[in-house]
Amino acid sequence: MDWADPDEMLYTCEPHKFQGGGTGVGGEDMSTTMLKRPYRVKNAPYDSLEEARLVRGMGDDLWSTFIDPDPSNPKKRVFTVWGQGPLNVNTAPPQAVFGVVCGLQPTAELCNDIGKQQQFLTMFGVLRTFTSGMPLFGSPQEFVQTVQGGGMYGKMLFEMLKIMPFKFQSPAEAAKNFTTESKVFSIYATAEVKGHKRTTKVRLHVVVDFRNAPPIPNSPMGMMPGQMPGQMPGQVPGQMPGQMGQGVTPLAQGQGVAGSSGQIGGMGVDAILGAINPNPGGQIVYFRIE
Repeated sequence: MDWADPDEMLYTCEPHKFQGGGTGVGGEDMSTTMLKRPYRVKNAPYDSLEEARLVRGMGDDLWSTFIDPDPSNPKKRVFTVWGQGPLNVNTAPPQAVFGVVCGLQPTAELCNDIGKQQQFLTMFGVLRTFTSGMPLFGSPQEFVQTVQGGGMYGKMLFEMLKIMPFKFQSPAEAAKNFTTESKVFSIYATAEVKGHKRTTKVRLHVVVDFRNAPPIPNSPMGMMPGQMPGQMPGQVPGQMPGQMGQGVTPLAQGQGVAGSSGQIGGMGVDAILGAINPNPGGQIVYFRIE
């Protein structure tokens, strides 16, 4: 929290007594500025998972246990810095789901019994196998009902554990922390080239955010009223692709002349709007080649 928040106040980690602000004595940089190679905290959101290694207290054991247990298998990762807000209960690791639920009701019996916690995580993972890949929950409300001991899954889960289910003061407010749809994705691509004596391997990791992405233009959901299949938004019927807008004056000797579409310096308004408009393919927020 100290690494990402905008203030300089040291945060005292007391999960059950969180008051919404730092209460520690001293600045956030005390531990990092005393290192052999000193540095200051970022005071801004995380840009990459690797950045978490700079946080005070992070070591190899903590990293391999809670952050990235198996670097070769991203599906085993239980920690992310590219969260979309509400947690997808159908795809998130059981540990992440359990962590959010206990954050909403930290005094629950299950959140304070380590043995039962492991059983809960195991059973929650087993429940997902019942649907053969189909989403286990149809809505956030259905998930909240389950962890409160309701429905077929909830009754079975807590009766088998022989423990009290969660009881939220406001189930509707609790449901706002969850979703059944993902909007931020990590995409991995691996290429291998086998040589005479060695194999060259390259892995590409891209994180794409689809939260503000519009529907694909040529899809039924993405077509504007009166738009023909294959026709780009704003394109006049019969107009060739790339001829967006009206009255664009051609360039003369490399000079941009403003026409009725406002073309300036060889870059028309339509091209500028096209560059800044949300992309149906999402927005790349992280890119790495290993």
